[in-house]
Amino acid sequence: MKIKNIIFLLVISLLLSGCGIGAKSYEVFEEQQNSVIRNQISMLNPKLAYIKQNYNENEYIYIKDSSQIKHIPKECNYGFITKKDDPKQIPIRWEILSGKEYCKQQQQWILSF
Repeated sequence: MKIKNIIFLLVISLLLSGCGIGAKSYEVFEEQQNSVIRNQISMLNPKLAYIKQNYNENEYIYIKDSSQIKHIPKECNYGFITKKDDPKQIPIRWEILSGKEYCKQQQQWILSF
């Protein structure tokens, strides 16, 4: 009976935590970054793992913190650009800074109710 319980818990945790579908590709990575722009996600959320830096006199760049974002290779460096005068810091575009060939992601699937 204990083995069934362990297997049941493993299956439930896998379903709720999600799993990858298909091969890693740049297109999936690009779509994920575009969804941040489309959904107007504020970069002020401390749960997001980005480091704020000056980009130019009118814009900030929020660069990926590779020590906290594990599902994207460290060699893929990218950031989201926001306007300095935007109090919500909503990204207007994103940019790859280096390592475009490493910027690949797998489609994630999570069971939701």
